[in-house]
Amino acid sequence: MNTKIDSPVAMKSDLLVIGGGAAGLFAAWTASQQGKTVSVLERNKRFGLKILISGGGRCNFTNLKVKKSNFHSQHPNFPRFALENFSSAQFVELIQGTHIPFHEKKLGQLFCDRSSKDILNMLLDGCRRTGVYLVSDVDVQKIQKDDSQNFTVQTSRGSFGASKVLIATGGLSFPKLGVSDFGYKVARQFGHKVTSREPALVPLVLDSNIMSDLKQLAGVSCPVIVKIKKQVFEDDLLFTHWGLSGPAILKASLYWQAGEPLRINLLPNVSLQEAFQNPGLRSLKISKYLDQFLPHRLVQVWLDFEKIDSQLKIQEIPKKSLNKLANQINQWTPTPIETEGFKKAEVTRGGVSLDEISPRTLESKLVPGLYFAGEVLDVTGWLGGYNF
Repeated sequence: MNTKIDSPVAMKSDLLVIGGGAAGLFAAWTASQQGKTVSVLERNKRFGLKILISGGGRCNFTNLKVKKSNFHSQHPNFPRFALENFSSAQFVELIQGTHIPFHEKKLGQLFCDRSSKDILNMLLDGCRRTGVYLVSDVDVQKIQKDDSQNFTVQTSRGSFGASKVLIATGGLSFPKLGVSDFGYKVARQFGHKVTSREPALVPLVLDSNIMSDLKQLAGVSCPVIVKIKKQVFEDDLLFTHWGLSGPAILKASLYWQAGEPLRINLLPNVSLQEAFQNPGLRSLKISKYLDQFLPHRLVQVWLDFEKIDSQLKIQEIPKKSLNKLANQINQWTPTPIETEGFKKAEVTRGGVSLDEISPRTLESKLVPGLYFAGEVLDVTGWLGGYNF
C-alpha cells in the first residue's frame, strides 16, 4: 500500500505505530477499536513479511500452554502482565471468530491449516475496517517531542504528528527482510538503555575438529533431552554440516552463552549403564542393540569414537569402554563455538531494557506517550508459538 503524503505534517493521529509486523498491526487494530485515530508506518513495501515466513509459511501463531516461564528476559516477571491482560486463549477465540482453520501440531503449537497469509490478512482487514491509516515503503528518519508533549515523526514521505508513538520495529533476525536497528536508536535517543542483542532460536556451530568426525551425520535427526543452565528441553535434534540444529537445540540456544557446554541425552528413554549390565542383553551385538533406538549412522559414529568394533557382543566389550560409550550417548557434552548468526536466527535475544518500561502498559517510564512492543524489547519467547 503506497499512499501519497503531503508535507509538512500530513496528518495528526492519536497513535502512530512505527513497524507493520504482528505487534504493530495488532496494537493498531486494538487502539482503533477503542476509537483512537491510528497510523502505521512500515519501511518495507509489504506489511508483515516475518508473519508470512513464520512456521514454515503456516504461522505458528500461539501456543496453548503459554506461561511467563516460556520467556527469556532480565526481568522474568515482566511477561506476566501482558499474558494476564490478553491470553493465548483469547487470541485463539479471535482466530476462531474470523473462521481461520488451524490445528495443533505438537506441544500445544497452533498452526494455520492453509497459510500465514490468513493471519496477516486478518490483521490488515481489521485495521482497514476500523480506519487505521496504513503506509508502507516509508523510511522514518527522525522523531521529536515538542513542548506540548506531542510527537513529530519525519519520514521519507513527509511528516506525521501524534499524541503517542509505539515503536514496534522488531529485532535483528532475518536481515533479508530488511530489518533495522531504528527502534534501538529511538530508545537511546530518549534515554533508554539497550541490552546486548544476540541471535537466538538459532543453530549452533561446533569446532571443526569435532565436525570432521560428525560431518557424515548431516541430516540425521533423533529425539533428545537438552539441558542448559536450569532449562530442560525434550524435542528433536538435527545434525548439520556445521553443528547442531533442530527444535531442541533452537530452544536451548535462547539460553546458551559462548564457551558453555550443552548436556545432551541422545537416548532419553534408556539408561545404557543399566542396559549393558542386563544379563538378557549381553549376548546381543552392540550395534544391533543400539540400532533399535538410534539412527544407524549415529550408532556407527559413536562406536568409532570409542574404538568399539560394531560386530562385538556387549559381553565381549570391556566394562570401561561400555561405560564411556554410555556416558557419550546419555550425557554428551559438546561445547559450541558460536551460533549461525542473525541470518539463521528466528528471533533476537535482548533489546530495549525493561527497567524503564511499564509492564502493564508498555509505556516508557522516561517519556510519557512513548511505547515499545514486540521483539524490540528485552523479552524473547521459546520456539513454538511464543513470539507472535
